[in-house]
Amino acid sequence: MATPLFSQHQHGAVSESLVEFKAGRLFRDGETNWVRPDPRAGLCFVKKEDDELLRFCWKERSSNALVEEELIVFPGDVSLEKVTQSSGRVYVLKFKSSSQRLFFWLQEADATRDAQLINSVNDVLGGDDDFSMGDDDVRELLLESHGSHVSD
Repeated sequence: MATPLFSQHQHGAVSESLVEFKAGRLFRDGETNWVRPDPRAGLCFVKKEDDELLRFCWKERSSNALVEEELIVFPGDVSLEKVTQSSGRVYVLKFKSSSQRLFFWLQEADATRDAQLINSVNDVLGGDDDFSMGDDDVRELLLESHGSHVSD
């Protein structure tokens, strides 16, 4: 189960993130299966704080934007999956311990790398202890996606 944090933190560069990707948010229209996009450019990232808890976060992609969504997630309880009913680059963050769902649309420039990126995100969310930003494949993916500044 995810726990929202009600305080908003100033979060400039996301240098301490375990993984990050450019994505906008989608909001579900009531109880329907329709979603509507938030038009802002966004950034999702997963970080681990001093308390050793994982946090899945979303913020607008401007340099001084506040984190608008910050959820404590437990390894293995959450995964990011492609929404097969959509022809676009729509993904859902699903929780095993609840019916909570958060929707995102990928804004990375290279759509051909989506599957590899989502696998990396799920490795972190699954508690894969072998995952690290030092991994050459993940580092290459992030540098190609974000240029020389991973937190753009």
